[in-house]
Amino acid sequence: MKKLLYLIIMAFPCSSYGQLVEIGVNGGIIPFSQYKAVDQPGVGWELSKDKEQSYSAGGRVSLNMRRRTQFGIACEYQSIVQTSTAKGSVNSTSFTFNELENDIATSFITTYAFFNGGWQMPRGYMYIGVSGGYSMANMSNYNVVSDINGNLSPMVTEAKAKGFVYGAQLGYVLGIARHFGISFEVACRFHNLKSDFVKTGSGYSNYEFKNSLLTLPTLIGLRYQIGRNCDEY
Repeated sequence: MKKLLYLIIMAFPCSSYGQLVEIGVNGGIIPFSQYKAVDQPGVGWELSKDKEQSYSAGGRVSLNMRRRTQFGIACEYQSIVQTSTAKGSVNSTSFTFNELENDIATSFITTYAFFNGGWQMPRGYMYIGVSGGYSMANMSNYNVVSDINGNLSPMVTEAKAKGFVYGAQLGYVLGIARHFGISFEVACRFHNLKSDFVKTGSGYSNYEFKNSLLTLPTLIGLRYQIGRNCDEY
């Protein structure tokens, strides 16, 4: 990261061309997520989302241009875990499983590039933009198994998932001191992931099941600008 920042500064001198480097860190929660398994393994059942624990943390570096534009790269580490109730049937035998802990996406790393347009606001600036990149995560899935007495129980399987992500973000940076500011951002990101669950009943051990994940990260962070005060855009 230090080498990348050095190259950006050398390639785009802030004082000569009206450009400046902005560095940021942020963290927050993901108050909403929508997960869909297109062809993931498992039995036919209804899975309710009773509780969800999620968070996001990351960092970013960008160039703020003279013409009210900003572009850069960011990396975020996220975790989305749901507690669910599952209802369904296998071979005409009904079942209900309570408090299943489902790893929708853990060790969830997203790296993306972003492009924002902004405008000056009192004591800071507001921005809106688009983003795109790549994601990797651990995912879990449940199958229903039966013992020798015919009792049903859930069995968890885990897999690696990866794929492209794209989305949009809206934010505001409030200057609090020379070169420093507090950032507030809400983003909408769509992850198109493929996971390598073992496909039951086939000869494939690395079949890529398709999964889609929509997230709405809500983040607060700290920004530092090299070149001028953080309340200027």
